[in-house]
Amino acid sequence: MRRNYFKHGCGLSGSVYLLLGFAVLIGACGKDDRYTVDLAGVSNQISPACLDVRATGPFLSVQSCGVTVGSVLEEITRQRGLVVRSKRLLDQRIIIDFDGLILADAVARIMRNHSYVLRSGSPLQPDTLWVFARDTERGHAAANNTPPLHAALMSPDARVRIEAVSGMTTADSDWAHAKLAELALNDQNLAVREEAVNAVADIDGTSAMPVLQQAMFDPSPRIRAAALDALSGLGGDEVATVLAFALQDEDATIRLAAVDALGEIGGAAGSHFLHQALADEFGVVSESASAWLVELSQENPKQ
Repeated sequence: MRRNYFKHGCGLSGSVYLLLGFAVLIGACGKDDRYTVDLAGVSNQISPACLDVRATGPFLSVQSCGVTVGSVLEEITRQRGLVVRSKRLLDQRIIIDFDGLILADAVARIMRNHSYVLRSGSPLQPDTLWVFARDTERGHAAANNTPPLHAALMSPDARVRIEAVSGMTTADSDWAHAKLAELALNDQNLAVREEAVNAVADIDGTSAMPVLQQAMFDPSPRIRAAALDALSGLGGDEVATVLAFALQDEDATIRLAAVDALGEIGGAAGSHFLHQALADEFGVVSESASAWLVELSQENPKQ
């Protein structure tokens, strides 16, 4: 029972922050898309004095005399709240020393030999760092197919970039997933961002959650609605909890879309948040919440 509130079209977004670093990515494959490697063996071999990370407000000071990139990022995560997503073991050792840099500049120093995307978080979401491989690291076959895709993604024509996004939905690589996340969150064109949001959900499943969560805070209501729709397709109480944030959106149309998404999910969590929406000041939103609650109660009288 989905409702489509937004038509396809093009537009610009001027408040998305993007930092791209392209160089050589060195490391071995990990097992998870979030960096969680155990560095106990490394820490036994080096002095604690070899790593000094200090977070002072928005500024970072880092001194490393040969600690792995992963160790540095983990300490920044602990102090600063950065989320690192990589399927690679970031075991390159680096020597760095800088004081009082903002996160973007600090990451540029730390990740100078890696290919990455840094996405600025919202007040409710931490900053996220995606690390991915260059074409040369994905094998000969992938390298042969990549140049046209790269050219399409860099095209000034939004229609060409949309075609590229469509072609990436069948890809199964860290690089493709990271590029789709980048396009979903940062492309200047609304239609490209919307297409990428849908593609992220299609190829990544539940692992798309962090990208879709950030897309919920996109400046464009159209992208926020696309993220809501994609999240509702994932289902589950955890998704319902994420969708509930949209019930506070300043745009009543987004609040209405959130109500419909919660109704699609249903369950105890969906019903709980729909009850909250009954107090919405916009009559259509509260009426829709009420209608969904009636429908859900008929499907499951115990809710």
